[in-house]
Amino acid sequence: MSNRKSATRIAAAAAALPIAMSVMFIAPAAHAAPGARPTASYTLAQVKKHNKASDCWTVVSKSVYKITAWIPKHPGGSGSVVAMCGKDGSALFASKHGKDNVAKGVLGKYKIGTLK
Repeated sequence: MSNRKSATRIAAAAAALPIAMSVMFIAPAAHAAPGARPTASYTLAQVKKHNKASDCWTVVSKSVYKITAWIPKHPGGSGSVVAMCGKDGSALFASKHGKDNVAKGVLGKYKIGTLK
């Protein structure tokens, strides 16, 4: 390939880079960054479909959380987290963590929406 063709291709790629970069960083609401406010709402029937360790959603205080990634990280072991998969885990979460703001903060990072 000649230097002229190579330079033309490089210039074209450089011109397209800002557009490609802006598209790359748009995240869907269900995978929003921690601290972002999810806007999706789900029914309990939808949550019930995500009832195993490899695909785990739960409800705590009318908010829906996708906690699959937290299961292997939970300091108390995976069992109590897996017990919440596909269910309203509000009572279980409250019984284990009460008013523990650290636990609530960690849970908040996994919020994907609210319960309809």
